[in-house]
Amino acid sequence: MEFRLGEIENLPVADASVDVVISNCVLNLSPDKPRVWREIARVLKPGGRVAVSDLALLQPLPDSVKQSVEALIGCVAGAVLVEDTRAMAVASGLTDIKLTPKGGYIDAMMDWQDPLYREIVASIPKGSKPSDYITSLDVAARKPCDNR
Repeated sequence: MEFRLGEIENLPVADASVDVVISNCVLNLSPDKPRVWREIARVLKPGGRVAVSDLALLQPLPDSVKQSVEALIGCVAGAVLVEDTRAMAVASGLTDIKLTPKGGYIDAMMDWQDPLYREIVASIPKGSKPSDYITSLDVAARKPCDNR
């Protein structure tokens, strides 16, 4: 294993040099998510795997939440729709994409009385809850092997 300092949109490694890319709650912070997915695909060796866990959206957030600094810092405002995540992974050339939403994580944040999630509750329609909008999403995928 080797650690390198870099930007997720411009990974400091050679093409097809990485066996596995693991990320936990980082992609939602990037303003250029399609580029991140292309970088992941670029650095993976053929047959290489991706394991990402991040927040994602089940439906669009209200504008007040999307524009909240607290929601950006809390990894919510930068989240994208689950199907947009799939589309970006596909467009980057990854295959065997498996998306696993875990809404229970968001419900647990409510149990912890997290101030960000209280702010979100105040911004969404009455009777809704944050987990109607936000989910923790596990993404597994791989770079196809060369078939020459």
